[in-house]
Amino acid sequence: MKSTALPPTEADHLIHWERTEDILGGSLRDLYFNMMYAGRYVCRKTFSIHRKNMDSILLLLTVDGEGKLRYQTKDYRLTPGSVILINTRNPHEYQALDDGWTFKYLHFRGAMSEAYQSYTENRFGPVFPLHRKNYLETEERLDAVYHATEGEGGPDYAAVSAVIYSILTSFLSPENAVGSAQKSAAAIQQAAAYIAENYSRNITTQEIAEAAYLSRSYMSELFSKTYGMSPHEYLTMFRLSHVKERLLNSTVSVSEIAEQTGFRDVFTLSRVFKQKFGMSPSEYRKSVLD
Repeated sequence: MKSTALPPTEADHLIHWERTEDILGGSLRDLYFNMMYAGRYVCRKTFSIHRKNMDSILLLLTVDGEGKLRYQTKDYRLTPGSVILINTRNPHEYQALDDGWTFKYLHFRGAMSEAYQSYTENRFGPVFPLHRKNYLETEERLDAVYHATEGEGGPDYAAVSAVIYSILTSFLSPENAVGSAQKSAAAIQQAAAYIAENYSRNITTQEIAEAAYLSRSYMSELFSKTYGMSPHEYLTMFRLSHVKERLLNSTVSVSEIAEQTGFRDVFTLSRVFKQKFGMSPSEYRKSVLD
């Protein structure tokens, strides 16, 4: 096996690592899907990679623990069973969120590598979950690519290409489309939960997006599809529902209610309340209680 040493800046932040490489040249480089690097890392919490302008597609499968990817200014959470499939020409960073983040990876290129990566990213995003069966198959196939450099004579490049092709096409199965939809549903629930826990503070839509490991634009798209409104509108309506509850079930002043429900001041609350309900908070309290 063609093992290669890692630079101290990388190796010092790993608990355990296995890595091999086989850079294919000549006319076959463009004909086949060909491995550049493959391996398995068990990371310390301090592990991180920052790169751009590489010439490869990166496939990274999280096996255990949690990590985080920043890809083209957007953040994504990496949990067991999730896959990164990105073009490393683009700026990207990935890091461990705790000791023990474990992943298997493959840098590859050639054939229609960039076309498959681009199509998959447009359909599922740069990070997506795998159905259990597909996860096990992908892990097994990554192991097969990793071990291809064992033995004398080097790998069977046609066989390696076929394995990489089988991984890429399996990602497009209907089962994984369902998995991606489930991930989006879980993310929007996490965003809504963050609002419910923090609405009384001066939170921003960027904070909400980061709490759910979503980009602001994608979070807005999910809120629109799920609730028919933007994240900011959802936050405002959530706050107003608590304003109404306090107006009806307490004797607290409108100024205090504004402070308790995340509005900047009583004037902002009164203006927003009247826009939504056609009357001021005080008028609403009087109309219901009288």
